Parts: sequence; structure tokens; C-alpha cells
Amino acid sequence: AFLIDNSSYHPGWSAYMLSPAVQQSPLAQAFPWLVGRALPQHVLVNNWQNGWLIPPDTVPVQQTEYVFVFWPQYLEYIGLFILIPTFAFLIFPTKHARRVKRHLLDRIRK
Repeated sequence: AFLIDNSSYHPGWSAYMLSPAVQQSPLAQAFPWLVGRALPQHVLVNNWQNGWLIPPDTVPVQQTEYVFVFWPQYLEYIGLFILIPTFAFLIFPTKHARRVKRHLLDRIRK
């Protein structure tokens, strides 16, 4: 059996299978790789779609939920998480930076 996603193929996509017991976990949607089972075989379908082969030993029940993750998107979130404090540090100088600036201005004036 195949699981097909209508997004254009990219190797950064991953699919995770969430059992009914795990679906209620708050981590299930945001971090499915922590609680779900990865579908390992990512394939190209119809020459443009993402597809995953569901292993034959896996018997999905009707309530099984599948979550698609695009890893480059998580890297973007990490970059924003780093960028915002960096801008805050550059815009709002620390006490130490103000002291150094004041000290240098005092030396120049003398």
C-alpha cells in the first residue's frame, strides 16, 4: 500500500504514522518523530508527488493518523529562533556595552 501526498517531491519530506493511543499527545503534531513511527521508504509517485510505501508488517487501523513533515521548514524555525534574540541583542545594547562606550568617550574627551 502507498501513502501519497499531493506536494511536489522533495527529499526533505518525511511521513510518520501515529497510532490512536499517541494521537492525543501534545507532541504528536509538532514533533511526530518523537512519538510516531517513521515510514522509511520515500518514493517519487506520478513523476512529481511524494509517496511512502507502507511496510507490509504494518497493519494500519482506521483511526491511524499520518503526519507529513518538511524538514527544511523546521530549519527555518530554528533560524528564526536564533535571529530574534540576535536582533534584540544588537538593538538593545547591554549594560556592559554602554559602560564601555561611556569609558571610551571619556578617554577621547580628556
